[in-house]
Amino acid sequence: MNMRRSIYTFLMVNFILTCCLLVPSVMATSSQIASLKQQLIGGGNIIYMRHGKTNYQSVDNPYSDCLSQRRLSKNGINQLQRIKRGITQLNIPISHVYSSPYCQCTETAAMMDKNFIISNDLTFSFNQNQHNVNLLAQKLKSLMLHSQPQQSNIMFVGHTSNLYDSLGIWPEDDAMMVIFKVVNDKLTHLGNISPQQWQTDDNTSPLKQAVEIIE
Repeated sequence: MNMRRSIYTFLMVNFILTCCLLVPSVMATSSQIASLKQQLIGGGNIIYMRHGKTNYQSVDNPYSDCLSQRRLSKNGINQLQRIKRGITQLNIPISHVYSSPYCQCTETAAMMDKNFIISNDLTFSFNQNQHNVNLLAQKLKSLMLHSQPQQSNIMFVGHTSNLYDSLGIWPEDDAMMVIFKVVNDKLTHLGNISPQQWQTDDNTSPLKQAVEIIE
């Protein structure tokens, strides 16, 4: 367990250093973000969303009262409200939202869709033994592959480690959306949208205009 924690710490430190040194190469352009949003407007995609920003606490048990778990912070609530406004203004269809049982995830999911569904297959994998880590990784991949979003999009709200264990992708920002599409029975990663890239408070915002240009 300590070795696993050390590996994730190492990955996070290296990712932060890489971002600091190579910002121009890792930041998506406004046109790329607009293209991703246009893809979401058309439906048929799978969204893996990391939970919103939290207030950190020492205890985080998915089967205990939410008072003993990490909860969304004020900043986390604000960022999720901004994302929801962006989704609503662009008329992005989301038919189902599935959530990890952890409270920071259920709170995030509820802000996306009050009729969200809790799935124990999305339980936080970080402190699990290797058998459970592998099992949760397989379950997440299977859920995503067989979700069949069709004309709408399907969202999974979960944790960084689960997506990394399953598909090798680490959603570095709180409330980041990682977008996938099933192509030839395989999950294809289309790109990521960070919470700060949902600035669509009115019809004259740059991102709204960019989507309209693509249309």
